[in-house]
Amino acid sequence: MHQQRDVPIQTGSHFVSQGPLRLKRNAEHEVSSTSLNLNLAFVAGCLLAATGMLCAVLIYRTRKSEVKYQPLKSDDI
Repeated sequence: MHQQRDVPIQTGSHFVSQGPLRLKRNAEHEVSSTSLNLNLAFVAGCLLAATGMLCAVLIYRTRKSEVKYQPLKSDDI
């Protein structure tokens, strides 16, 4: 018959001299990183929209300042 041995739980810190070492992430950490990515995407989108609006206003103003032709007064009247 095979018997399982009890493995003591180790909670102390250990020095790892060889790797790579990959740790499982907690579910809480994944949620916070997802919300961080969404916040970063939102901020980047807002900055992009603000830059687009600023460019549109500058283009509108530069085209508005062009010389406008006016009809000449005629002496026929």
